[in-house]
Amino acid sequence: FLAAHLVHHLAKGLEASHCAGVFHRDLKPSNVMVSSQPWPQVVKVTDFGIAKMASEELTAAIELGIDKSITTSATLVGALPYMAPELIIDPKTADRPADVWSVGAILYEMLTGAKPFGTGYQAVAKITNGTRPEKPHARGSLLQFGGYVDELWTIVSACFEMNPSN
Repeated sequence: FLAAHLVHHLAKGLEASHCAGVFHRDLKPSNVMVSSQPWPQVVKVTDFGIAKMASEELTAAIELGIDKSITTSATLVGALPYMAPELIIDPKTADRPADVWSVGAILYEMLTGAKPFGTGYQAVAKITNGTRPEKPHARGSLLQFGGYVDELWTIVSACFEMNPSN
């Protein structure tokens, strides 16, 4: 239930930024802040550093092959475990679908405790080849929650669409 609650509010916050024409492009768990109540009432998306860059500056940095990170995530435009294929293949084109992909990766991690495509450069091949992570199983013996896992998996699976236009 908590994962569904958090991702619902995360998606609402991203939709607000998308309606304003701002795309995050570096969404990861450390950029999502929640209030400290037992049932978090507030979910905030932080660190729009890449989104704030003028597209011309980002394009120039990519074309120049800058070695140093623009963000603190150790990659030019995002954190590998949460990056959409288009961020890896052609970062200039990444916008709303890349954020949707990252939401799916975060939700997957909330459900399983693992990153959907692994970490580091091993994730690149899995992401760009369209390798889908395995569906998580309901945790513990509480089978009544299996339906919720199925519904959340439908969302995760939709987020990992390889074609950004879909």
